[in-house]
This record gives sequence, structure tokens and C-alpha cells, in this order.
Amino acid sequence: MMPTSANNRAASQSLIMIPEDEEIQGVEPEPIEAPQCFSHYTYVASGHTKLVCDLQGTWNETDGFLLTDPVLHEIALEKRSNGATDKGIRGIVKFFESHTCGPLCTKLGLPSSDKCIEIAQQKLQELNLEQQRREEAEREEQQRRIRAHREAILRERHEERCREHEEMEKRRQTAQEHALQERVRREEEERIRAFRLEQEWQRVAMHEEMEKR
Repeated sequence: MMPTSANNRAASQSLIMIPEDEEIQGVEPEPIEAPQCFSHYTYVASGHTKLVCDLQGTWNETDGFLLTDPVLHEIALEKRSNGATDKGIRGIVKFFESHTCGPLCTKLGLPSSDKCIEIAQQKLQELNLEQQRREEAEREEQQRRIRAHREAILRERHEERCREHEEMEKRRQTAQEHALQERVRREEEERIRAFRLEQEWQRVAMHEEMEKR
């Protein structure tokens, strides 16, 4: 059985708290409009990034709506971030392509379906641009790390070559010092040997001189 006009008024009042004596453009909203308006409202309330739709449930005059089995679509770079039923921007666009605003949407000041689709596309573009900037920043950071790593390797190799050069220079100086010491030792030995030979010659000469006498 379809709800009466009084029941329609009670349902709309439960959702948007419209005073009894106030009319919405002279039109009383149908109960079926409330879930659709709620979906529209969730998109605006989430900052135009999420939409709750495909609501199932019941309605009665006493309790109003009991809504279950919601589907959440979200404009995000990660696909199906809210489960398998999350269609992202495609689900949001599909909803607004079939949604017709009624008195409740008008009373709440919700933007038109075309405007919501336009905003959704802008949001996706903003996300893509942000993702591109993030990826560019990550690439720059990676390149900076690669350059820093290469510079560290080159610096380490340079320091190693400097150490090797210093070690070779020390060895060369040590070898020169040893060679100098060896030359000095040999010269000293030659002087001693020459001195001894001279002394020996002098003794022989003296001995021969004594024999002549």
C-alpha cells in the first residue's frame, strides 16, 4: 500500500526538520525521495569525495526510515578502497546521471546533478595532479639519494686514493732514507778501509826504511 500524503509529510519532516506550516515550493516530497536526497547530501557533506547510495530498507509512519546495505563510492586514486562495490568516480557519476533533485534537495540547497558531476571530475583531476606532484617529488628525492650515494662513493674512492698516495709517498721517503743511510754507511766503510790501507802502507814504508839503514 502506498503511503498517504500525511505520511509523506512526516517522512520529509523527519529528515530535514521542516516546520509543519512551511511548504517546499508547494510540493510534498515522497518518502522514496529521502534516500536519494540522503545520498546527494552525503556527497556534499564529505567534501564532494564520497557518496552513500544503493540504500535498501523500509519506512513506516512511526519509525520513519530503516536503511541498510549501503554502498560507498569514493573519489580516490586507490581503486575499490571501500570494498568491491566501490566504483569510485564512475559510481558517483552514474548516480547523478540517474538522480533528479526533488523538494528535499532544493530545501537543503544541494547543487544540481550536473554540477556534482563537474565537481567530481574536478576532484579527480586534483587528485591526479596531486599524485603527479607526489610522484615527481618522490622521483626527485630518489635522484637526490642516487646523486648523494654516487658522491659518497666518489668521495670515498678519492679519499682511498689519497691514502694510497700518502702511503706510497711514505714508502718512497722511507726507501730514500734507507738508500741514503746505506750510501753513508758505504762511504764510511770506504773511508775506514782507505785509512787502514794508508796506515798499512805507512808501516810497510817505515819497515823498508829501517831495513835500508
